[in-house]
Amino acid sequence: MGGMSALYKESVKLKMTNNLYEASDLGKEYLEMARRVYGEDHPDVANGLMNLADIRHKLGEHREAIKLYNESLSVRERLQGEGRLEKCEVLQKLGIVYDSLGEPEEGVACLERAIALDPTDQEVAGCLNTLAVIHMNSKQYDLALPLLEKSLALREKEFGMKHPHVATALTNLGAVFEKQGKFDAAQPLFERALCIREDVFGPDHSQTRQARGNLDDLLEKCRMDADFARQISSIERRAADFALEQKLKVEKEQIDQLERMKAQKESQQTGGRARGGRARIESIKKIPTMAAARLGRSVAA
Repeated sequence: MGGMSALYKESVKLKMTNNLYEASDLGKEYLEMARRVYGEDHPDVANGLMNLADIRHKLGEHREAIKLYNESLSVRERLQGEGRLEKCEVLQKLGIVYDSLGEPEEGVACLERAIALDPTDQEVAGCLNTLAVIHMNSKQYDLALPLLEKSLALREKEFGMKHPHVATALTNLGAVFEKQGKFDAAQPLFERALCIREDVFGPDHSQTRQARGNLDDLLEKCRMDADFARQISSIERRAADFALEQKLKVEKEQIDQLERMKAQKESQQTGGRARGGRARIESIKKIPTMAAARLGRSVAA
């Protein structure tokens, strides 16, 4: 029995270090031994099936992984008194694989089944986090946000404020805000996640570097967003200045036109008065001639 247990542990260790083909060989060997010793319906068989499913998932063999996860779940369901936590774990992993296949509806159904088992707060928090990630991958950020907020609250309650699981919840919640363009809301969450990972893992750990990269990327987006806002503001100011210039130009043309019309009208009025004056002068000049003519007619008579 000790040799069988060592075989399982070595397969899991190789899986965690991504030596997947070696892990798969040892995992198959372990599963065959467990079936010979215990038969089909035994927790060790369920564990062996789930371990192989994990490996297939990592290898990108998602359909085979789903088959193995479902076999593991069936064993769990046939066992009397088998815990809800184990079933919840299998359903959560099934949800992740379905999402990897681009079948988020199936993934959501698995996660909802897991939550319906009424597991511990810790498992509920994990399910909520995974469900939120599926919604995020489908760009349904409004659905993901309340799930992540609840998951964060449960993990803070369960683990305290400085646990890697809390850092994961903070990162995912910050990522939703980042996707929504709410950089001010995302920044303190990424900063908290980085502090936790530095305290737990040290400054050079891969998870710490990833958290630092998340924060750096966000800050770069903030700078770009600020630059873009300044550029837009400058463009809007120039556009406003141009619009004002065009408005003033139109108004000046209108004033010039009115002034030309006024000058033309005044010119017409002045010309009319001049013609009237000349006509009166001509009439006056004709008066002596007319008078002389009348006088001549009188003498002749």
